[in-house]
Amino acid sequence: MPYFTVDEFDEQVLNITVELNEFINENNLSKKDIKPEEYGVFVFYNHDIDGICSMFILEHHTKFRNGLKLTAYPILNESDIYTYIKKTLAIKTAYPSLKFDKYLRVILLAINGWNEQILYSIKLYFERFLPENLRKFLKIEHTLAHDVQTDEWHFFLQDNSDKLNEIQQEQNNKIVECINECDKAIVLFASCIGILSCYEFTNTENSNLTQQIRSNYFKILSLQGGPYVIYDNHKLLTPLITLTTFEESLKISPYVLIYDPHITNETLSDIRIFCNLKLDEYNSNFTNLSPLKQKNVLSLLKNKLNVKKNTGQLCWKRRILNITSIDILYILLFILNKENKIIIKDFLYNILIERINEDSHYDKNILYKLKNKTYEYIRNIYQLTVNTSYNTILTTTIYPNIILNQSYHLNFISYLIISIYNKNKEKSENNLLLLFINNKNVARTNTKNNNVSSLEDRWNKSNDSDDSLLIFGYNHDLNNNLWPMVFKSLSHQNSSFVQDYFNPNLLSTKLGDTEYIRKIIIENFKIIQQIKYNQEDDISQELESIQEDYEEEEE
Repeated sequence: MPYFTVDEFDEQVLNITVELNEFINENNLSKKDIKPEEYGVFVFYNHDIDGICSMFILEHHTKFRNGLKLTAYPILNESDIYTYIKKTLAIKTAYPSLKFDKYLRVILLAINGWNEQILYSIKLYFERFLPENLRKFLKIEHTLAHDVQTDEWHFFLQDNSDKLNEIQQEQNNKIVECINECDKAIVLFASCIGILSCYEFTNTENSNLTQQIRSNYFKILSLQGGPYVIYDNHKLLTPLITLTTFEESLKISPYVLIYDPHITNETLSDIRIFCNLKLDEYNSNFTNLSPLKQKNVLSLLKNKLNVKKNTGQLCWKRRILNITSIDILYILLFILNKENKIIIKDFLYNILIERINEDSHYDKNILYKLKNKTYEYIRNIYQLTVNTSYNTILTTTIYPNIILNQSYHLNFISYLIISIYNKNKEKSENNLLLLFINNKNVARTNTKNNNVSSLEDRWNKSNDSDDSLLIFGYNHDLNNNLWPMVFKSLSHQNSSFVQDYFNPNLLSTKLGDTEYIRKIIIENFKIIQQIKYNQEDDISQELESIQEDYEEEEE
């Protein structure tokens, strides 16, 4: 499953500015007559995992970051291209004065089996929007989703004598080749996603899949200049995997940190102050700066950070004990397999989320299948652990990006936390979990369509404060009424707590001190445990007495 980098394309495909500047100089023109920045690259990419990963790599080429215009359009077959052309021409006919973008390069990315007729149609369409004297610079590059031979890389040239003669075969140009180690890491990592995607869509039980992922992982570890993949289970509930270059880091998040086991909360501010950067130069506004300003900021960071730290590789830091709701979908089938050393989350999300905005059936289908496969896997694992005994109570807080107050959502998240906690233990423990859900930064919307209000709805109506916490009690034994008993007892004793009688495992409070809340819940828990133990002991003694009486009667 090849994935393409684009550094090889510089001389043939991405040299638009160079070609236009040479043309301007040769013909004694000015840049007022021809503006190179107005001409860009248009990509038709195949809307499968090959095309998506290839498009991701293409988007991160430095020339596109530095201002070269890129437009991408996903397709599934030839008719999609014809539909796009017809739709655009219809708009052009209806609004003749409307200006359309101009492209000197068209790339068919990760596409197989296209005939010369569709290529010729593409050529005629894009020439329509170009000045007459620049049409000779139009090139259409066709990359295939398999190892490309030298006779399969085609470019259109300006020669109208015969459309078949317009194809020039470029020699000695490989496109499935990486220029630097970071590109290799991206390709290997994209391959892991492709392997998982193949598994999700074919439902094929293939014992080689895990081995392929592990093999790719170790290949990434062996690359120079890393780490490109980071697996850190000491700081986080969920293992961290990060794949990024220095330049990409600021694009991904304002929380760009040097990877350091002893990192502190002040590290981000220390870096910014040390490098004499303004706040808008070192946060999410970085992407709004001019290309020249971005380049200067990155250069300053590189020079300063090399002095301050002994590593130039950056990564972004995941929240320490928080799991957002969207992350749950990307903890895939391999999460509890001790033999696997790689967990794919953020990279897959970043690739797919933009495609979802394009109303892609393919990507929505991926999300749907990933979620259902994960649920199925969790249910199977659940049966293996449901009968184990618990001996500890875990406590953690999550900060979801949507309001979470439904038991089935919280059950699923809680089970994942328990499972991750037990992942590397020789014997799984059926731990109890107190899950604090902080919904205060989520926009309040009423999603109920029936007359039965949830605890969250009722609480919001009575008080608009955003300081309330939801507390969810979880343990593996679904038939166990332990947490409902604890919460019921606590809500009767203390008016600061309200139990949801429709979801008895849920408790709500306006108190903000989680340590205090945990302490009084544990105290009530111990009391309920003692009561249950005494009841069970009394029942056991009663049963023994009945059994003895029965045996005496038999005698």
